[in-house]
Amino acid sequence: MANNNCKLSPTPALNIDLLAGIRQMFTPNEIEVIATALAGSPPTEAMTFGEMFRRRLRTSSLLQSIVRRWRLDVGTLVDKFACATPEMLIELGRAVEAWYDICHREGLYPWGRSSEVVLSRVGLHAVTGPAAWGFAVAIHQSTSSEFVLRDSPGAMDFDTMPDVASLAHAVLEQHRDWMTDPDGAYRLVTQLAKLTGHRYFRLDARLGRPILTAITTSALAHDLADGSLRHLWLQGVNAPQSGT
Repeated sequence: MANNNCKLSPTPALNIDLLAGIRQMFTPNEIEVIATALAGSPPTEAMTFGEMFRRRLRTSSLLQSIVRRWRLDVGTLVDKFACATPEMLIELGRAVEAWYDICHREGLYPWGRSSEVVLSRVGLHAVTGPAAWGFAVAIHQSTSSEFVLRDSPGAMDFDTMPDVASLAHAVLEQHRDWMTDPDGAYRLVTQLAKLTGHRYFRLDARLGRPILTAITTSALAHDLADGSLRHLWLQGVNAPQSGT
């Protein structure tokens, strides 16, 4: 059950400097239109970006409706392709390909609100706050608490805990009055994340015994998109993945 590497679904390594330049050149709305237009088969040569974008715009009513809704100037957008360096455009294509692959791998509709969350994971939208290493929800009877884990367990020393079940019980016991010792509660939850390999999980004791369930990145993407989780940046979900 345990996976001490705590790895998330893989995200390809992308050039953060080139992506930063792309974000400065294109607006977030333009990025979403570009991703929608190029999804599935982005150009492999820089000189074809503008041509492919115009061709797909002519044949896609979805793209046309998005352009109208956001009042985008197609000519200006295509001119930006001409101003970008070849290296920037190739990296843009790689990022769009990564976004599209992730959406399919995680069961996200590529043009839905939840898939927009992934644009920041691959560096096409800006991350505007510190990204958490993990996230957990502990549910005890009629109350629940959320734990945003910002410290990687690799930087912590833990007391020995014999097994997952014992540690889960300890977390829930602490959860009853965790506000009196928040640091202790966060250490226990982080240790449980390390022991199980789940960076995002739910611990539910409403049935009389703790049940630990991993929260998928796709479920978190939906919650972030619909506002259930607010003002939260999570590595490997809506922020680039970092090592442990």
